[in-house]
Parts: sequence; structure tokens; C-alpha cells
Amino acid sequence: MAPPSSDETLDTFSRERINPSTIPGLTPRLRSGRAPGVCLRPETSESSVESLRPKGLGLPAPPSVGTGAGRQGLIQSGIFDPALKAGVRRRRSIKVLQKKTGYRFSIDAVLLSQFTRIRNNERVIDLGTGCGILPLLLCPDTKAHSFVGVEIQKDLAELAKRNVQMNHFEDRVSILQNDFRKLKTIFPPGSFHVVLSNPPYRKYRTGRVNPGLEKAIARHEIEGTLEDLVSMASYLLPPKGRCYLIFPALRTVDLMVALRNRGLEPKRIQFVYPRLHDEANFILTESIKASGVELRVMDPLILQSDPS
Repeated sequence: MAPPSSDETLDTFSRERINPSTIPGLTPRLRSGRAPGVCLRPETSESSVESLRPKGLGLPAPPSVGTGAGRQGLIQSGIFDPALKAGVRRRRSIKVLQKKTGYRFSIDAVLLSQFTRIRNNERVIDLGTGCGILPLLLCPDTKAHSFVGVEIQKDLAELAKRNVQMNHFEDRVSILQNDFRKLKTIFPPGSFHVVLSNPPYRKYRTGRVNPGLEKAIARHEIEGTLEDLVSMASYLLPPKGRCYLIFPALRTVDLMVALRNRGLEPKRIQFVYPRLHDEANFILTESIKASGVELRVMDPLILQSDPS
């Protein structure tokens, strides 16, 4: 396989749980209306990631207490719990090629991968896979039968294919360059047990549209609306199939309405907060097709324990 070009970075992540505090160079962007997420700086190329494990068996102090290095930047589930209750995932190292400019995966993809539950032998599809980050994170972590990553942008689809090859996941992960709105011509109804997506957050013509087309398509509903995405997810799932999404907390009502209108009943949600006393900026959702009405609201997920 060809080495990274001059406009690409190659980053290595360890098999331990990935979170913002364990990836050198990841900088949360959570304020001033900027797109939520993180940036991988070019100088982090080939960086090795070490796991952050909570120490001690007693009840941890509240996040506002203690500012030592071991307590900063923890992903927290609930106010007093420094461990992500979704479970510590053990994975082998993965390598991710990304462009230095243009679309780069963000913390939202990492959070969605840790929220998602995949059972043995399930077929999984990721709508809008970008560089293939969700299949890359989940493939070594689960015993899914197969993953399909769908990406409309040619350059990103090619990058995702290279990432799959570089990590030797070709036997379980395939990348399809296509518009997800046209998948009815490729897959019959109910083809997948699980649908994943980290979709564009902003409606088209709202907010500042990035002048770079790659970023603009990733952030704005230019190549498909939320309703288009949920409609396709419902088509691809059989009864009792599951859909996992991450979306801005500000658009929670839009998301809930779209899911229920297409027969996807929200069953589990979790709000994500940048800091203890901030407003939520993400919502993680698990919905099930043709399921009864019963919603579980999980403990809040707090990304930084230090309120400063």
C-alpha cells in the first residue's frame, strides 16, 4: 500500500478504549457555535495512544474536586463515575489515514462507537462513513458478520478503502461510494441488523457553510436531510433492527420526531456535556424498528471533569 501523501496524516490508536483524554492532539471544539468535535493535529502522526484507567476502588471525588493530571479530561458517565458505563472496549491497534485539511473525524464518532451495541454475526451499515472511522473502531471490537461503509464523496471513499486495507479488515469491511438515498437500488428491505450514522448536523443554508466542499457536505444537510437518513435507515432494517445516531442536543426534537415518523422507536438516549455545568451539546440515540414505546434515559456523559 502507498505511504501517506504530503497532504495526509497517519495516526495510530492503541487497542484500549479511545477517549478524548487518551489521544494526543485531540482538542475538543465545544464552544462559540463551532462544529462540535476534535482535531487531529498533523504533528500527531504515528502517535501511540495509552489508556487512561481509573485507579482505586473507592468512590471518586466529584469532578469539581481535584485538578491533577489523572483527573482532567476524563469521559464521565454521571457526575461521580470516571468510567464510561458503556464498557471499556479492548481493541488491537488501528491506523487511520486522514487529510491534513478537509474532513477529519471528530470526538462524536468516538462517542458513537462506544455507545453502539453490536451482537454476534450481525450485518452493520454506516451511512456517511467518511474515512471509515466507525467500522475501523468497531470491527476489532465486535463479532459482527460484516460492515458496509457508504460514502458519497469519492476522495473520502477512496481514503476509507485504504484505511480498511491498511488495517487488514477487507474480509469484514467493505466501502461503497454511493449516495445513501439511492441504496434501495442496491439492497433489499431489511438487509442489515444495525444502521449507524454520524450525520451532518446543520440544515442546509443555516449557519456559515464551510467554503471547502468536503467539510460543507460533512457538516450541512447538502446531500440528504435528517428525514432522508432516517427513512433509509428504516428501509434497511428489519423489525427489531437497531439504529444508532449522534446528533446535536439542540435538535433533539427534530430527531425524535423523524425517528418515530419512520417507525424507529427511541429506546435508549444519552446526553453528552462538555463540562459539568454546561448545556448538553450531543445526544446519543438507540432506536428499534417496530418496537413498543419505552425510553431509557442513561446517566449524562460529561467530557471534562475540570470546570475551569
